[in-house]
Amino acid sequence: DCLQAMAKSSGIPLIEVDSRMDLGEWLGHCQYDKDGAARKVKGTSSVAIKEYGEETEALAFVLNHIKEKSL
Repeated sequence: DCLQAMAKSSGIPLIEVDSRMDLGEWLGHCQYDKDGAARKVKGTSSVAIKEYGEETEALAFVLNHIKEKSL
């Protein structure tokens, strides 16, 4: 697909997710109920990460995934 070709030619890793709703929740585009469950999740089609922030286990997982998949 065109987006994959553009990302690859620019040296930008592209990770696809199964659901826009999952991505929206991961980004915090939702409200949480008293039990901590996500409600009113806003589907999100894409995100660009410019700064990773602090080193965490989650960041290590993503970077390892990028490396393993040669993205």
